[in-house]
Amino acid sequence: MSTSIALSTHFEVFIRQQVESGRYNNAREVVRAGLRVLEDQERLNQAKLAGLRQPIATGVQ
Repeated sequence: MSTSIALSTHFEVFIRQQVESGRYNNAREVVRAGLRVLEDQERLNQAKLAGLRQPIATGVQ
């Protein structure tokens, strides 16, 4: 699936810098890496939230 998005100049510059540094081969790799980080962060947030809800649910019963 291919998706087009509009980026601010800030992110265009950041992506270009990442590619020019040699760490990534192209903009697609930079965006994928960023999405993986976001996905991992969301998983951690959900796990933390579940950990907080468990004692509350136990205490309410």
